[in-house]
Amino acid sequence: MANTTTTECKLPFTVRFVNGLGFKLNRLGLSRADLSRDRLMAAAIKETGLSDFGSDDFVTPLDVLVDGYEKDAGLSFLGRLIVRQTIVRLLSNRLKVQRDFTNHPEILKQTVPRPLFVLGLPRTGTTLLFNLLAQDPHARVPLWWELFHPSPPPESVTRETDPRIATADRANRFANHIFPMLRSTHATTARSPEECIFIFQMAFSTPFFALTHHMPTYGRWLMQCGMVPAYHYYRSVLQLLQWRTPSVHWTLKSPHHLFHLDALLKVFPDACIIFTHRDVAKTLGSTCSMLAILRRVNSRNTDLARLGSTVLEFLATGVDRAMAVREQADANRFYDLDYRDLMTDPTGQVRRALNHFGYQYDERINAGMNRWMKENRQHKHGVHRYNLGQFGLDTEQVEARFADYIARYDVAGPR
Repeated sequence: MANTTTTECKLPFTVRFVNGLGFKLNRLGLSRADLSRDRLMAAAIKETGLSDFGSDDFVTPLDVLVDGYEKDAGLSFLGRLIVRQTIVRLLSNRLKVQRDFTNHPEILKQTVPRPLFVLGLPRTGTTLLFNLLAQDPHARVPLWWELFHPSPPPESVTRETDPRIATADRANRFANHIFPMLRSTHATTARSPEECIFIFQMAFSTPFFALTHHMPTYGRWLMQCGMVPAYHYYRSVLQLLQWRTPSVHWTLKSPHHLFHLDALLKVFPDACIIFTHRDVAKTLGSTCSMLAILRRVNSRNTDLARLGSTVLEFLATGVDRAMAVREQADANRFYDLDYRDLMTDPTGQVRRALNHFGYQYDERINAGMNRWMKENRQHKHGVHRYNLGQFGLDTEQVEARFADYIARYDVAGPR
């Protein structure tokens, strides 16, 4: 089998050293990072000096998540440290955000008019499209640093100089160091437009957790839980972020929305949605490769075949759910965009999509898109190589599971 990004991914010395040290400490019976819910919440309270988490809707999701980490994920020593640090940061963010809501109740009185959502399976051009749409001066997009530490609310005059940018830069450099090859699959900076999935992390309700670790119990729970409370919380964080940095409308992006499109449409009844599509075999291979890179750091062992079967069923279920919701929704709320068309004529496709929904389009958007594409050429950070076989999958198997989706959107390979 030819070399791929996954097979060439070598853990850096730092990761191997920390995991080796952790293995020895565990054998000596020394304590591990505590992932109990009460200890995690206590750590966030101590870190912030705050105690009001707001609604307790997050408690059950956090319990299910922590239980999955303990019983299913097979965390490496470093992976466990990262999980604990991440959850404490998210809980600390909740505390700070709730403080802002309490001190400034006017935040939650704002409208969030006609948000534009980009959704689709991972690796279907959503990131390219999102970055192009972010060049619209009328649009408000969440930046990586804002999502990493959303409180206090960002301000227009300091949005490019906020000290949290430096903190996010350090976190981003650390992630690029411990997750080798990740930049070739999803390069980011502190100032990059970023997926709104990270807001859902603060509600502890997102497929991100179920895919970056082996978490079957959490994944099953996520598919049957009611997501309206999480979407209400998500909307409130958008209100916080826009409070001092207003715009005409939000532009947002995440594959997460596929799984709970019904909740999205209930909380955002005037939402406009661009749905991206691509050859599912390529989509699955690319997604599995990216997740394998993450799991090799987070977990003691990464079973690539198990990862492949998990991702296949998980993403197919997401697509099935989204198509079922669309059957009952207003068709004018959607714009379908084929990956092949996006790659052939990216600026033209953005113009058509914005015009479809009646958003304002002017020459500034076109100039911004051309500038961004010139500065961010494809494969700038390396070529991402992958194939289905290394994940125990083949094209026929994938296309059979996605048969209804392929038939509806004509996404089974070249035209």
